[in-house]
Amino acid sequence: MNSNIPSIGTANVQLIRNAEKWWSEMAAVHNLDLSGFDPAATLETRIAWAITKGYEIGTIYSRFSTKLQHSTDDQVRENIQWAAKNRIYVPPELISVDEGVKGKRIQRAGLDRTKAILSERQAKVLLVYKMSRLFRQAGKGYQFVNEEVVEEGLRAVSVSQGIDTNDRKTWKLQLQIHGIMDDMLLD
Repeated sequence: MNSNIPSIGTANVQLIRNAEKWWSEMAAVHNLDLSGFDPAATLETRIAWAITKGYEIGTIYSRFSTKLQHSTDDQVRENIQWAAKNRIYVPPELISVDEGVKGKRIQRAGLDRTKAILSERQAKVLLVYKMSRLFRQAGKGYQFVNEEVVEEGLRAVSVSQGIDTNDRKTWKLQLQIHGIMDDMLLD
């Protein structure tokens, strides 16, 4: 894969192992064809395998800043389970995390890494637990999803909120409503 993807902001070794296990378990539960899948194969080989099976390639972004939020592991597990259920393969190498980082910061290692993964087209689906994980301010999150994902022909999904940009009729309204609710909660 392209070496323009930063290594800072990657998932730790334990999370990578867990993500591999979670995806394989959920793929089996949902009767995905795992024939020929080798979790030890190179990233390129696994992506090629997934594409031949008709699975989309996803990337996960997780941000955890306070004890009141779902942990990084919880967020990634929920995203992985949703991905497998919806025929999306998320290579663990395409998981990006920011821990102990406030959502108001624009420059974040994990978010910057996610942006690079999307701009390099290594993944076509961005998965987040909640859209507020992208940015604390709803307007910035909406702008990011609209301009850097949807307008680029990619897809974004908030698994806990049921927001999927493939639903062209409702995703904008859903994102705005959840954004308003998140803003009110912060106030």
